[in-house]
Amino acid sequence: MLSDRDEELIRAWADQADGLVTFAALFSAVVTAFIIESYKLLQPDTDLLTLSVLRDISAQLNGSQPFHPIPPFEPLLSDAVQNSFLFASLISSLFSAGTGVFFKEWVREYKLNLPTDPHELVRVRQHRYQGAITWRLRTILGAISLFLQLGVAFFIGGLLLFVWNLDQTLRAVLVVFAAFWMAFWIGSACCPTFSDSCPFISPLSRLIFVVLTAVRRLWLSAGRSPDYDGDEGKRMCG
Repeated sequence: MLSDRDEELIRAWADQADGLVTFAALFSAVVTAFIIESYKLLQPDTDLLTLSVLRDISAQLNGSQPFHPIPPFEPLLSDAVQNSFLFASLISSLFSAGTGVFFKEWVREYKLNLPTDPHELVRVRQHRYQGAITWRLRTILGAISLFLQLGVAFFIGGLLLFVWNLDQTLRAVLVVFAAFWMAFWIGSACCPTFSDSCPFISPLSRLIFVVLTAVRRLWLSAGRSPDYDGDEGKRMCG
């Protein structure tokens, strides 16, 4: 019985961690490709600097006054924000990938070095299961997913700024798709909070449920108990 429980739990955790790590690795490569082009906007134009130096040298050789020096380079605010979003996206995805690798190691160790004695095996399995619950392995796995979603949100923001001045039609299309994605992302995460039968349960939906429940309890802290379904709370947070 305990063996079946542990095998099902570990298999589900391992499969989810594998998918998250794979996505994080591929997503990091995509973000890096954009950063390689985007960070150049934070550096002065070397061609312009070279041209200015050549003009000054030519003016001195001709005995004329040199051109006015180029003012110190200052990147545009939009370029700084764009690169901040892209680097934040990369950091979020790398954090998710690294934590996912650690999680897979923890899950592997969970199944290793089990005793052969049946009574000792039962004790060790229950001890490890309680340890996984106490140290919130499921919460850590959910945090990996949340950081990946946050990284995607940062990337979309940086991508919009990246193409904002390139083409008006492209900008409009991307804004529409970004708005649709944002509405679907937030809407699907909020649905389980307001519908007991909604299957869109995810780490983000659990976080939203916990936050709203805490806010409701604070709002009703005058003496009345919060009016929410306890079974649904167990389903969302369990």
